[in-house]
Amino acid sequence: MDGHPVPPTGDQRVAKTLSDYCAYLVAFVPDMLPDNGYDTQRIFDAVVMEARKSLAGCDTVSSRCAKLVTLVVTKDSNRTILRLGGRLGRELRRVAPESRRWKVLADFWAEYILFLAPSSNAEIHAEKLAAGGEFMTHLWALLTHAGILDRPSTANGAGGNNSAAPADDSPV
Repeated sequence: MDGHPVPPTGDQRVAKTLSDYCAYLVAFVPDMLPDNGYDTQRIFDAVVMEARKSLAGCDTVSSRCAKLVTLVVTKDSNRTILRLGGRLGRELRRVAPESRRWKVLADFWAEYILFLAPSSNAEIHAEKLAAGGEFMTHLWALLTHAGILDRPSTANGAGGNNSAAPADDSPV
């Protein structure tokens, strides 16, 4: 085990698995994500360095969580990704009951993966298919076959209007 036990079932497992997969993409296949892979890698490296510095001496998950909470409550105006993540974690802990928390996370990660999957970078998907495939590539292929070629516009907020989506509610 890597110190992160696999959650038992249901929403916990979905949330953990999809979250881990997104972290894998950021760390190892940033070219599959929106924007420039180099920029994604630079941001990731900066967050890792900040986490190493801020969480130095924290050798358990609970001590890391406690430290993140203290970083969030300080009046420092420095709004880094690590601090924003800690703030989000604190807010999620307020969602009760715990099962509802996992449902919120599972739904978020499922929607986010589907948001990420449409891509105009066919080259990376061809490369991954030649090597046996990548989960994101399989989603990309399915969505492309369904006519979903672009990510929804974020100008309209989350779940923006996708011009490739059917205009009515009739079954496909």
